[in-house]
Amino acid sequence: MTVSGFGTYQLDAGTSWTLTGTNALAAGQSVTVAGALANTGALTGAAGAAGAYGQFYGGAGGHGGDGVDLAAGAVLTNTGATRGGAGGVGGAAYIDSPGVGGTGGVGVALAGAGAVTNTGGTISGGAGGVGGGAAAAYHDSSAGGSGGAGVTLAGVATLTNTGGTIAGGAGGKGGSGYTNGGNGGAGAAGVLATAAATISNTGAILGGAGGAGGTASGSRYHGGAAGAAGDGVVLMVGGSLVNGSKTTTTALISGLVGVYAGPSGAAKVTNFGTIAGTGGVAVQFKSASDKLIAESGSTWIGSVQGGGGTLDLAGGSGTVTGLGASGTVSGAEAMSFSGFGSYTFGKGTWTLAGTNTLAAGAALTDNAKLTNTGALTVAGGVGGTGSLAISGGTAAIDAGAKISVATWSLTGGTTSLNESLTFKGAFSETAGATLTVATGDKFTLSGASSLGGLINGAGTVTAANATLDKGLVIGGTDVLTITGAATQTGTITIGDATANAAKLSIAKGASLSINGAFGIAEGTATTSSLTVAGTLIKSGATGRSVIALATTDTGLIKVATGTLDFAAALTGTGALKIAAGAVLEADSTVAKTLTVNFNGATVTLALKAPSTFAATIAGFAPTDTIDLLKIAATGASINAKDQLVIVNGGATVAKLRLTGTYTGATFTIGADGHGGTDVTLATAAVVPPPHALIAAMAALGSGAGAMLATVAHGETWRPALLAPRAQPA
Repeated sequence: MTVSGFGTYQLDAGTSWTLTGTNALAAGQSVTVAGALANTGALTGAAGAAGAYGQFYGGAGGHGGDGVDLAAGAVLTNTGATRGGAGGVGGAAYIDSPGVGGTGGVGVALAGAGAVTNTGGTISGGAGGVGGGAAAAYHDSSAGGSGGAGVTLAGVATLTNTGGTIAGGAGGKGGSGYTNGGNGGAGAAGVLATAAATISNTGAILGGAGGAGGTASGSRYHGGAAGAAGDGVVLMVGGSLVNGSKTTTTALISGLVGVYAGPSGAAKVTNFGTIAGTGGVAVQFKSASDKLIAESGSTWIGSVQGGGGTLDLAGGSGTVTGLGASGTVSGAEAMSFSGFGSYTFGKGTWTLAGTNTLAAGAALTDNAKLTNTGALTVAGGVGGTGSLAISGGTAAIDAGAKISVATWSLTGGTTSLNESLTFKGAFSETAGATLTVATGDKFTLSGASSLGGLINGAGTVTAANATLDKGLVIGGTDVLTITGAATQTGTITIGDATANAAKLSIAKGASLSINGAFGIAEGTATTSSLTVAGTLIKSGATGRSVIALATTDTGLIKVATGTLDFAAALTGTGALKIAAGAVLEADSTVAKTLTVNFNGATVTLALKAPSTFAATIAGFAPTDTIDLLKIAATGASINAKDQLVIVNGGATVAKLRLTGTYTGATFTIGADGHGGTDVTLATAAVVPPPHALIAAMAALGSGAGAMLATVAHGETWRPALLAPRAQPA
């Protein structure tokens, strides 16, 4: 059909229409869509009417009409050009105030839920009208009108701009006259969302330019100020905005503020392209619920203001300085930022330099490789699937902090733990790094750990699945407690260069295996100590391992291979076990409350100070040796107290307490080849055959016979076990 003369064009719900060619709405005309509209041509909203001239007052310019008004649920697809109408010119006045310019119309206004798709086309708001001028020499001209927004979204709607342009209308020029010119009108936002909309842009979204100020022809007067430019995208109550994609990094959002998010919602802004703030601010958040995701290679022109929200550096690599305050990001997502409360490192490699602070209540999510080289203070939470490395500078872990990354390593600098903290991930400290645990605090490593630097302070480090590496020093008055299965792979030192006494403790049920020919050295203080309530094992090599500090054994010390040498005193109530071919050496006193078990063939107990060896020796057999280091001896025998008495001529060298049956046994004295003496068991005690004893002593009664039968099945027979013969009445 052919139509004419209509003021409103209504496209009802359920209908679908296409606009082609040129469609220009006249004053009072509008297009309202409740269904679906595709514009492939040029659609322009009606221009606002000009304000009337007045002797005293000029009339305001009329409001420009919207290009398209979309009802809730409507759909617009634009591949052409949709524009709002320009605002009308303000009316001039001769004597008093001229009229202001009219506001430009909105390019596309969506009233509720619905969808706007702009594919390669243009959607723009109308320009503001020019302000009215003043003819009289003593009156100022009026301001230009504001531009209209490119797109307004008043519902939970979807806006997709694929390769096209959405622009806010420019502000109108201020009125001109003899006296002061009028100010220019403000430019409009490219997109204004007053509800939580979803916006995707791979083209350009631009705020409108501010209008120029009006001129003044009088020499004593001034022209008007230029109007402010419009913002690129305004998210008043949250919503989601994605600028660009991994394959489209040319996407652009630009305005006085590139992206502004109001205080009433939770906005999520993701940038792959460029967000530019011509007024110096690229992104301005006003809510702690807002989140900015900076993808690798994204560009920011102007600062980024966090409003207490979250900054997510999603990928790439670079250096960050100033967490918790005003800072900078260099590298993949170069920017200046301020005001963020929490941070996320999505992936890639990042360095924390300068001063960075994570306050109480703040959070850092580390899913990348994060290295600190500056001054880091943490009172909040650091978590994620990534790694945290302290490679230099300082790191203070203060009260309230929680560290739950997958991997935490100290490779340099000083880390100070000022609270009790449990870390469940993989932890390592290498040579050159210092960990200081404050007085009374406890650092619990419940995951796999590797310790090889300096542990200092006056607290406690508790490690379960641990490796004690070469170079580990337990300094200060700190205590390292092993609570699980630990392995030692190099010489470690207990005690530093001060007079402070440190301690290594193996808890009950735990174990430490010295897996090679290295030991445990002692620092300056002779009061540092080793406590074994669990198990200490020398294994892994045939060489010598020296324990240089005083040791208390209430558990088990086992020499599986090679030589385990205790250079200082051994005390406690536990056991020491020597496996076949191994050597246990004691260079100082050994308490009588300890027991040394010979547990296999060719076992050696080496004694540097045999006169101070008071422990009980069990299982000493003909293939075993007691080596008196650098000490001469001429004989050895058992006395009435079951003591092995070793003499050198008429002088007693040692009295060693044996457990077992050695009555009648003989011992051999020989040189050990190193200036000392080997004592071996030449002839074992003569014990009657068990079965013959049982038969011969049947007269003792069934009780004694049963007892002897029990002895015959593998127990060492001792005369003391025999019951005395009954006396006649």
